[in-house]
Amino acid sequence: MSLAKHHSSLRMQDESGIGKYIQYDAGPFAGRCVRSSLQAYQKPDLGRKFAKRDRRPLDPPPVIRLRMYELLNAGTPNQREIEIPAEDIDISGLVAHVDLFAVEPSPPPTSVPQPPLIPTASAETPLEQKPLSNITSSAECSVPDRPLASSHPPPGNATLVSSVLFGSSFVHGVQMDWRGEPVVFFVFSDLSVRSEGSFYMRYRCFDLFSRTAGTNDVPVAAELFSATFLIYSTKEFPGLQASTALTKHLSRWGVRVNLRENDRRKPLDDSSDEDDPLDGASQLPKKRQRSPGH
Repeated sequence: MSLAKHHSSLRMQDESGIGKYIQYDAGPFAGRCVRSSLQAYQKPDLGRKFAKRDRRPLDPPPVIRLRMYELLNAGTPNQREIEIPAEDIDISGLVAHVDLFAVEPSPPPTSVPQPPLIPTASAETPLEQKPLSNITSSAECSVPDRPLASSHPPPGNATLVSSVLFGSSFVHGVQMDWRGEPVVFFVFSDLSVRSEGSFYMRYRCFDLFSRTAGTNDVPVAAELFSATFLIYSTKEFPGLQASTALTKHLSRWGVRVNLRENDRRKPLDDSSDEDDPLDGASQLPKKRQRSPGH
């Protein structure tokens, strides 16, 4: 069963618990009070409008890191938070999903100042600095009164347009080492957009096997909004840059991604160029081997 079909048979809990501590009752984190956060390690810079005969994924592929934290001795003077090592996270049911939002063009400037959509204090005072002692004592798992980590969409009006997103919008988590550190990544290497314009994405992660007490709904553990990126028409598409170090590293770990050793600028008289195959290990140029006897 595909991830999309599996997801359609599940019910998600309401969004009020996203980013907060969750007291898991079933699944790999049963009996533990855990919160999750997502970090963008690679964002798409641009893309070309999806065409039937030439579909090019977003470039570079979005890469999101999952970090999980456990609250120990909740509600006591010895309460503390520890990060769960990436190698100790059971990824068998970890899934991330992406939604697409179209950013509407900004209105012409006026002489009347408009209030900011997001309070500036949120950028100056990270929510991570909130003391862990500010909790609700009635909860079995001591849950703070607001998320310890949060993500806001980029400023401006936007519309959910996931219907123009093509490809694998659900991906499993993968464990690997990155720069000497074990990590859990979600890699969205097969996403294309059918329309031109400015967009951003919302990532959400959850564990298929985890439940909280009294419900069979799957809790959404964390979410993250990407920065905006542009989708060009075929004629206006500027071309692609060489693959990033992270993209090449993912390929060496067996993740299926597109690889390019050099920049690819589209010729002025060319309306399309071919994608590299989605093949993890075989995309870097191989050294020429000598024939036997030479």
